[in-house]
Amino acid sequence: MSSQKFSIARRIDISELNKKITECIDPYIFMNKETFSELKKQILNYMDYEENTKIDENKRIFIDSRSCTYTGHKLFIDNTLRYGEIELRSNKGE
Repeated sequence: MSSQKFSIARRIDISELNKKITECIDPYIFMNKETFSELKKQILNYMDYEENTKIDENKRIFIDSRSCTYTGHKLFIDNTLRYGEIELRSNKGE
């Protein structure tokens, strides 16, 4: 299984995140809680946010009480990562 880490810490750079995701084969996305909160805030900035379920095809984030996906990829909280640090892990068993 391959893994890559990178930082988007200066400002949560959604375009950099999207670029890195396209470079990875069907990745799982890991980030700490603070990074996730900032990403969520940026994405949902102009939308009403409901804690239980929110989906918006243009912004590509889905959150419910059990799981979260970003651009269709599972997103996990990993508080061993620093703020702004993202880890993409391929789930294809490379």
